Amino acid sequence: MADLSCFEDAWFDLVFNPVSNVFAEKIIPVWQEAARVLKPGGTLLLGFVNPLCFIFDLADYESGKLTVGQKIPYADNQDLKKEELKNLVTDENKPVCFGHTLHDQIQGKIDAGLVITGFFEDRMGEDDPLNGIIDVLIATRAVKASL
Repeated sequence: MADLSCFEDAWFDLVFNPVSNVFAEKIIPVWQEAARVLKPGGTLLLGFVNPLCFIFDLADYESGKLTVGQKIPYADNQDLKKEELKNLVTDENKPVCFGHTLHDQIQGKIDAGLVITGFFEDRMGEDDPLNGIIDVLIATRAVKASL
């Protein structure tokens, strides 16, 4: 998603990114590429996880306990202990995740030439420890500025 060089400039009317940027180590290139391949007036629909989710100790969070133990930006491959990372990717077969700042999530799109025209929040599943406290899923609609 950070390298869409196989597509020409201004090729798409719509780019849809449903929360997958959590798997991108750097997201500014993702916004730059999305803006590049969008036609003027084209739309980027994006979902992402509020960075707040990434401040909690992963093991505690998964067991329902909210223990602050991380910083933002966050990266599994840098912020987890070696054993925790090994268990995550081998034993649990989970992908490495990254928690980006709200600045990079929102201002990064604006800096890439996108205009945010919509914003929505929603909750995680019923078993999520933050459910009932704060909505942590965020969706934005951004439009590429016309020339």
